[in-house]
Amino acid sequence: MLIRTVILKSMNSIDETTIDLCLNMFPWASFRKKKGGIKLHVKRNHSGYIPSVLTMTDAKEHEVNQLTQMKVQSGDSLVFDRGYNSFKIFSNYCARGIYFVTRLKSNSVFDILEDYDVDHYENINCDQDIKMAGYSTYKDCRKL
Repeated sequence: MLIRTVILKSMNSIDETTIDLCLNMFPWASFRKKKGGIKLHVKRNHSGYIPSVLTMTDAKEHEVNQLTQMKVQSGDSLVFDRGYNSFKIFSNYCARGIYFVTRLKSNSVFDILEDYDVDHYENINCDQDIKMAGYSTYKDCRKL
């Protein structure tokens, strides 16, 4: 049975969505040759139903740039997709006692330190403690 206890201050989901806009009506929102759009970046604290952060940027902006703008504190827990992958940010979070869950990019190189049994959980593929092993990731994220 999976028993891992962590005392969390708050659980937060972070995500973004691209909203397509008609380039003829919104020429300032150009992000491709013939497309217009904006990105809406959201941080939602699960203790309530209202987002704690809502930021709008042009669609050219990458998600990870907004991750550094969102305030997080020691003990917070974050869940985000692989578009937010930044090993420098991950290292910073580990040093500050901020927990996070994400999917790694498919080309990530790591060693498995411990593999926990998740067979009896329907929607969990794996639960592992890992150490980054690739040169670039190890250089940026020695603390993971």
